[in-house]
Amino acid sequence: MYLRSATLHNIKAFGEATFEFPANKDGSRAGWHVILGRNAAGKSTVLQALAVALVGPVVGAEHLRLADRDAWVRRGAKEGRVQVILEPTPNDTAPKGRRVRSTPIKAGVVVTGPAGVPPSHLRAEEESEAAFDRGPYSGARGWFSAGYGPFRRLTGGQEAEARRDPRVDRHTSLFSEGVALTQCEPWLKELYYRSIDGKPSEQKIKDARDYLKFVRLLLDTLLAPHGMHLGTVKGEGVLFRDDRKQEVELSRLSDGFRSFLALTIDLLRQIIDADEWGEVRGKKKGAWVDTEGVVLIDEVDSHLHPSWQRMIGPALCEVFPKIQFIVTSHSPFVAQSAEAGRLTVLEVDNGHAVVRQPEESVEGWKADDILLSPLFGLQSTRDPETDLWIRRRADLLGLAERSPEQEAELAKLTADLRPRLRAPGDSPAELDADARIEAYLRSRAGRL
Repeated sequence: MYLRSATLHNIKAFGEATFEFPANKDGSRAGWHVILGRNAAGKSTVLQALAVALVGPVVGAEHLRLADRDAWVRRGAKEGRVQVILEPTPNDTAPKGRRVRSTPIKAGVVVTGPAGVPPSHLRAEEESEAAFDRGPYSGARGWFSAGYGPFRRLTGGQEAEARRDPRVDRHTSLFSEGVALTQCEPWLKELYYRSIDGKPSEQKIKDARDYLKFVRLLLDTLLAPHGMHLGTVKGEGVLFRDDRKQEVELSRLSDGFRSFLALTIDLLRQIIDADEWGEVRGKKKGAWVDTEGVVLIDEVDSHLHPSWQRMIGPALCEVFPKIQFIVTSHSPFVAQSAEAGRLTVLEVDNGHAVVRQPEESVEGWKADDILLSPLFGLQSTRDPETDLWIRRRADLLGLAERSPEQEAELAKLTADLRPRLRAPGDSPAELDADARIEAYLRSRAGRL
C-alpha cells in the first residue's frame, strides 16, 4: 500500500490541510518524501495522524492512548478527521473469500473528545467501508506500515508492551518518546538460536539461516560506506566489525550508529515478522529487499553527523526501493534527497498550521542555498554576532559621510571581522565587492 494523499480537518493546529504524495517519474509512489518546518509547526502531529489513518480506529485507538494529553481536536471544533487515499499494491491481500480492491481506497478516522483520546472516542470515517471489507483495516496480510519517533533507542526507556496486533508495535515509538526499540539485539540472537536449533533439514532452520544471511547482507549494504559491518551474531551478543577488523558490542557503538541501527534492524524485524519479506536481491556492491509499504520517521536526522544526513535518504531507498518513506527533518541534507514535488513545508500563521508543497526539488543545491531558501527561511548561516557586525559595517560603508566616531567604529569592525572571515570569498574586501555588485544589480532591476 502507498499513500496518495491525506487531509487533516481540525486536528490540533490544522484547520484543514491536504498533503499530496506524488508518484515519481516511473509512476511509483515509493521513495523519499520530506516534511520540513520549525519546531512546533506540527510535523510530528502529521506523522501520527497518518499512522492512525493507515491502521484504522481499532489499532489507532491504542496509539492515541500513548500520545500526549493535549486534545487532538482543534479548539472550538466538535471533532477532527484524518482522511487518506490509499493505493493498493500486488502484495496486499483481502480476507478469505473476498477480492482485493485494485482501485484507490478512501479511508480515515474521526476523533472526538475534549482531551486525550480514549478508544471510544475514535471511529472510522464514513467512507471507510472498503478499508474494513478488503483493505488495510481488515487485518489481512499486506498493507504494511511502520512508524518511528525521534528517540530511536536500543536500550533505556520503556519497552513496548507485547500486544496481540503487531500493527500497534510497529508504530509505538512514534507516539511515545519513552519507548525503546529493545527487541533489536534479542531478535538477532533469536535468529541465531533458530538457525541451529534442530535438524539442518528442517524448513524453519533454513528460513532462520536465510533471514540471518539476508539481514547481514542488507545491514552491510547500509553500513559499509561508513566503515562498519555486522560481525559475530551469537547467543552471547551481537558484535559489529570496523574496517580495521576490530569488533565492538552493539551497546558500545556511538549514538549515531545505534540510532541508525535501531531504525534499520527494527524495520527488518517488522518486515520479517509480518511475512512481508518478499524477495531479497543481491548485486555486486549490496542488496535490497522488495517489500512494499509506508514507513514514517520523525526527525530522521536525529543523532546523525552531516555525512550520514546526506546519505540516509539514498541509502534507505537503495535497500528498501519499494518503501514509501515519509520523514520529517530539520536538515538541508535530508531535503536534498527528495525529488520534485516531494518536499512539504509546514508554517505557522496566527496559530494556524499552513502547508506548502513546492513543485521544484533542491537536488544539487548546496546546504547554504537550501537554508537560505524559503524552505528554511534563514537570513544568514553565520553566527548571530558575526552577522550583526557585518550588517553594521555595511551600514557604515553605505553612509555618504561618516563622523570620526563612525570611522573609528568602521575600522574596529573591519579589524575584528578579519580573523573571523578566513574562508575563501569571505574577507571584508570580498564582502564589500559582493555588496557593490548586489547594489548595482538592484539598481538595474529597478529600471526594468
